[in-house]
Amino acid sequence: MTQDLRDEIEWLEHKIDTLEEYIKELERENFQLKGVIGKTISTLEEQNSNTRKIIYGQVQGSSVNPDGQSFVPLFQKKKDK
Repeated sequence: MTQDLRDEIEWLEHKIDTLEEYIKELERENFQLKGVIGKTISTLEEQNSNTRKIIYGQVQGSSVNPDGQSFVPLFQKKKDK
C-alpha cells in the first residue's frame, strides 16, 4: 500500500511540474502579447495623428495640395444654394 501512495505522489508531483512549466510558458506569451499590443497601440496613435494632420492641415492651419490650393475636407465645405 505504501508503494501505491508513493506512485501516486510521484505522479502528482510530475503533474504539478508539468502544470508549472505550462504556466511559465503562458506567462511568457502573455508578456510578449502585452508588448505587441503596446507597440500596436503606439503605431495606431501615430497613424491617427498623421491622418489628422493630413485632414485638418499642418501648414498655417490648412493642408496645401500639390497645386498650391488649400485643402478643406468635404465635410467642412459649405454648399452653395
